[in-house]
Amino acid sequence: MRARYFYIGLLSIVLFGGCEGMEKRKIVGKYYLTAIDGNKDNTSLSYEIGDDENSFIDVIEPMVFSVGYDSNFIIAKQRASLSSSSANKNGIDFYIVVLVGRNEFSGNKNVYGPFSEKEFYAKRRELDVPGSLDFSITVK
Repeated sequence: MRARYFYIGLLSIVLFGGCEGMEKRKIVGKYYLTAIDGNKDNTSLSYEIGDDENSFIDVIEPMVFSVGYDSNFIIAKQRASLSSSSANKNGIDFYIVVLVGRNEFSGNKNVYGPFSEKEFYAKRRELDVPGSLDFSITVK
């Protein structure tokens, strides 16, 4: 019986010991770019929940590759995955996140998209997103 627990423990170390964990980069407030195991193709725009430093909910699912932000908005570009329905024929979708309250996430109520580039710029004008807000962070 004791040997069984030893082998189960050893197997756990082998299986899970190589995980690099989560990479995260703070954007604004509780919003982060997150990537599991350092895989840049798996980058999401996420919102930190709870007190645990590694508890997040995806706001925009992978593959987010560029964002910009100010105190009122986050804008994001996403490469559409093969399983998603891209809004744009070139496979790049655009999003706008309106920061409400103290940068709190209120579900899909404050996330707009996916948009094609043309739709994105029309929605920017509608929401009064400043023209000076640009995509300032690129995931490499």
